Amino acid sequence: MNEKLSQIVKVLEDSKMNKIVIYDLNMANPFFDYVVIATSTNKRQLKATVENIGKANIPYDHVEGEAESGWVLIDSTDTIINLMSGEARETYALDNIYFEYKKIYSNE
Repeated sequence: MNEKLSQIVKVLEDSKMNKIVIYDLNMANPFFDYVVIATSTNKRQLKATVENIGKANIPYDHVEGEAESGWVLIDSTDTIINLMSGEARETYALDNIYFEYKKIYSNE
């Protein structure tokens, strides 16, 4: 796992996010190399985690979504970070989309 991904995992773990998974799409996708999915226990935690990523100086291009929606996507150029409520993660089932790719990190 590279330094950037290690830094992302540290922020997510320090923010008490659950079910953190990183999928390696390096050879399969021309737009990004990694997909990170993490689950929050509430909207306040989700919002704080987005702020913590900014404070950790993890570079990103933009943020899509609001904590109130239950899903925030952070485009960090080669890495897409999905911060989701449990309900949103179940509804959108991103893990079912990426299941065939190698997991390079999981704390499930």
